[in-house]
Amino acid sequence: MTRKYYFIGAAAALSLAAMAGGFAAASTETEKEAFMETEMESESETDEDPFYYEMVTDMPKEEVEEFAAKVKEAYLGEDWEAISEWINYPINMYPDVKVENADDFLAYMEDKVIADADRKEMEDDSCRNMFVNGEGICFGTGQIWMADFSGLEEDEAKREPKLEIIAVSGFDTK
Repeated sequence: MTRKYYFIGAAAALSLAAMAGGFAAASTETEKEAFMETEMESESETDEDPFYYEMVTDMPKEEVEEFAAKVKEAYLGEDWEAISEWINYPINMYPDVKVENADDFLAYMEDKVIADADRKEMEDDSCRNMFVNGEGICFGTGQIWMADFSGLEEDEAKREPKLEIIAVSGFDTK
């Protein structure tokens, strides 16, 4: 499969504006119900689309969402050792700290806990149909970003799709 990259910002904004305008323009309850049914059908199509994350990875949607659920569980359990194994290093942490490897990450996280608001956002995330753009896959409200760099491997035999964490946030100091 060939990886495709798209710029979706403007298209997504126009789509959201059209959806809002379509609903607002519906003058009767019947028209509003028909509009909502159309939107629900398009959401179910997204649920069934095995290539939903193809702009970031060649991994099937189900595998991406299973991996995200494992990352979410580790994040909420503050299992920084597990998280450290899934990070693509180096990674920049707030505020202006460059973490070079797993040992540095674990040392950085020693005095950190998940902020209450960030914990709630992650608990509420289903890890399904996550936000995706050319930079990666985001869940929570940006607490975790993931990407797949396997397409950069020069040796095609070594190009095994693999998601890695490229950003992790949402911490307070203990």
